Amino acid sequence: MEITGNRVVLNLAGADNMKAVRPGDFIIHLRSFQGGIELSEISGKVSTAYTVLTPSASPLNHGYYRHLLKSGIFIEQLVNLTGQLRDGQSINYARFSRLILPFPPLTDQCRIADFLDRETAEIDAMDVELDRLIEALRERRRAVLRTAVLGGELAADASDWLSNLPADWGRVPAWAIFRERGEKSGPDDQHLTPSQTYGVLPQSEYMEITGNRVVLNLTGADNMKAVRPGDFIIHLRSFQGGIELSRVSGKVSNAYTVLVPAVEIENGYFRYLLKTDFFIEQLVNLTDQLRDGQSINYVRFSRLRLPLPPMGEQHRIAAELDQHTARIDDMIADANRLKALLAERRSTLINEFVTGAMEVSA
Repeated sequence: MEITGNRVVLNLAGADNMKAVRPGDFIIHLRSFQGGIELSEISGKVSTAYTVLTPSASPLNHGYYRHLLKSGIFIEQLVNLTGQLRDGQSINYARFSRLILPFPPLTDQCRIADFLDRETAEIDAMDVELDRLIEALRERRRAVLRTAVLGGELAADASDWLSNLPADWGRVPAWAIFRERGEKSGPDDQHLTPSQTYGVLPQSEYMEITGNRVVLNLTGADNMKAVRPGDFIIHLRSFQGGIELSRVSGKVSNAYTVLVPAVEIENGYFRYLLKTDFFIEQLVNLTDQLRDGQSINYVRFSRLRLPLPPMGEQHRIAAELDQHTARIDDMIADANRLKALLAERRSTLINEFVTGAMEVSA
């Protein structure tokens, strides 16, 4: 079997086209080795795209080499080896076998493996607890948004999410609040990248932050859409993260829909509303009415019903959410920093002990 994302693609070729795996073997896909080499504790088979390594030295402690072959210092050797190859070329076993590996006495291997098993188990347990904390904080953030943007009362039925709005709030179709911007971009407008993580950024800034390359749209300005501060941008084929508020001017491709407030609104309130799970669920339900892969156009979007609080309420809710979400976001950031420190500590421990730079106390 080969695993791609969360989907497993079954290899239906005959057994003679598969490779046997036995407990104690190490498995690597030599075109994808950034995570190191995996120890198998079970018997089975893998496709010929994988290389199966069987220990040839004896005596050998599998636990020691499990840590070694997933260590940062070993992975760096693999990465350096690929630099000697043409792009896309695989590292075959002959090349891999030339790497120099440490081979401590068996007693040292066992002592190092036992030590690293204990230490990494503690670190991994702390990492799991931090993951739970982060998810709890994210759920708290979602709950705060749900309650605030709906005026403090949640509907009993999520499909009727506007049923408990305060009496002085409006319940209006989206077209009464947003129209579609029809303006084409100008030649000097900067390219923008809407991101569910970072919001709407100039493409150059997005690439600098993420390290991701963005394919620039080199067509004429008359084929791009203008964006102005206060507009909301959505790619109506990819909306699971809600709709993004732009605070900058620029342009986006025609694949995006640009929404302009049709009435006076507090952008901050709608920035939170249009990223709540309740609102996203309305978009998801709307896609159920369409053929697979079909986009939600503005006409369909405009029929959704949205809450419209009085302006004073919009300002108050936006200000309160700015404070609440900032505190939660800070706690999430702190937890992620701790995760990064744990990961660094784990990597350093393994690197130092598998190479003998540090010794385990007898």
